[in-house]
Amino acid sequence: MTTKEQERKALEQIRKIVESLGENSYVGTAFAGCFEDAEENIENDFAMSMKDRYEAAEKKIDEYKQVRDELVEENKDLEKRAKNAEELFNGKVEQASKYYESWKKAEDKAVEYWNKFRMQEAKNEDLQMQIIQLKARLFDMMEAASK
Repeated sequence: MTTKEQERKALEQIRKIVESLGENSYVGTAFAGCFEDAEENIENDFAMSMKDRYEAAEKKIDEYKQVRDELVEENKDLEKRAKNAEELFNGKVEQASKYYESWKKAEDKAVEYWNKFRMQEAKNEDLQMQIIQLKARLFDMMEAASK
């Protein structure tokens, strides 16, 4: 088994070889980020590669897609429930409007009947007064006839 020091020396030799290929080399591009991973692996006794990072990222993407799909379904359900609630609300508003119209008509009728009652009451008072006057006249006539 190799030591950490041997790993560090090997990594430095590989880095120099890749750097010698130039800034835009295909090999250098393929190794982008790999040297840092190798240093971290050596220092922390890890065994992580770019491929491992890629596969872990793919797995995370799949997990996020699943969560997204679940949220899309939940959103559809919530939209359906919101639409149903809105329809129910609109129905209740319409029903309340009809009840209000009925109440308003009943109130108008009550006012009309009250006014008719008050008018009849006034007529009754006039008739009562006429009856009193007629009784008084009758009394006067009976008094005059008895004399």
